[in-house]
Amino acid sequence: MEQRIKAAASIITGSWWDLAELLYEFHEERRWADLDYDTLNEFLAQPDLGISRALFFQMTRLWRDLAVTRQVDRAVLRELEPSKVREVVPAIMRGDVSIEEALADARDLGHRDMRKRYRGDPNAKLDAGAEPVRIQCGQCGAWRTEQEIAEWAEENS
Repeated sequence: MEQRIKAAASIITGSWWDLAELLYEFHEERRWADLDYDTLNEFLAQPDLGISRALFFQMTRLWRDLAVTRQVDRAVLRELEPSKVREVVPAIMRGDVSIEEALADARDLGHRDMRKRYRGDPNAKLDAGAEPVRIQCGQCGAWRTEQEIAEWAEENS
């Protein structure tokens, strides 16, 4: 029974990423107009579609951030549970963790360990002064510290 449950969950996970890819392409190409819908919202309002606007953008954003911007292989994504990937993407985009490490965590860690590692202690006091200043890269969208930018500039000058 456990193996059947895991197999079914694996199918759902792969299908979720397949749908994310399709929705991303659909959105980029504004395909709802080809189907005679005036807006994306009108397309999403179909009762038999069952995709909220929030879920639509969550899926397309994950696909864009990982498959398009970061060039993560489709086959790799299809093996990863989406809610765990959502947990690591902010750290990837800020540049706090490598893609490889974050996706390995999404593959290997349970939800509790993921939350602990990527959200930290929910009871810890925040110290904004202790946080490094980060600047967003205009090309890839990653967030880098001033020190990382200075090191990169030195290496590439």
